[in-house]
Amino acid sequence: MQADFRPYEGDSPYIFVSYSHQDSGRVIPILNALNGAGYHIWYDDGIPWAFRDSTLYIEKAPGTDGTMPRYFGIEVPWKKHSKQIHTVEIRRGVTKIGWYAFFDCKGLTSVTIPDSVTEIGDSAFANCPLSSVDISEKTNLGWHSFDKRTRIRRHP
Repeated sequence: MQADFRPYEGDSPYIFVSYSHQDSGRVIPILNALNGAGYHIWYDDGIPWAFRDSTLYIEKAPGTDGTMPRYFGIEVPWKKHSKQIHTVEIRRGVTKIGWYAFFDCKGLTSVTIPDSVTEIGDSAFANCPLSSVDISEKTNLGWHSFDKRTRIRRHP
C-alpha cells in the first residue's frame, strides 16, 4: 500500500512521519487524510535492509525512486548493529544515500556503492574508518559525506 501523494519537499512547516512497511495498512489512510486536509506531510516508509555476518545490506524500497531518508535528528533503523557493521552493501536501484545514514559506524571498513547512486548525503559516512571508496564520477557528494581521511576514487 502506498500514499496517494509524494512526500512534501518544500520550505513550509510540515509533519514528519516515519513508519515500517509492515504498518503501512494502518498508517497510509491517516497520511492520505492529513494530506487531504491540507497538511504538508514528509513521510518515510523506511527502506528494506538486512544485517548478516557483519554486513548491512540496503535495498531500494518497492515503488520508490530509490531515495534513502535523511537521518538528521532521527535514529537509523540499524542503530543497534552499528558497532558490528564492517561492510555496507548498497544494492543497485538505490539512488540517494541519506544524510547521516552510516555516521559513526566505527567498524565500517568497506562499502559497495553502485552507479545507480547519484547523491551521497551530508555526513553519510562521516566518522567511519573507511580508507577508500569507489564511486561514479556522476555521484554528487554532500557536505562531509566521508571522513576527511577517506580516499575517494571516481570512475566513469
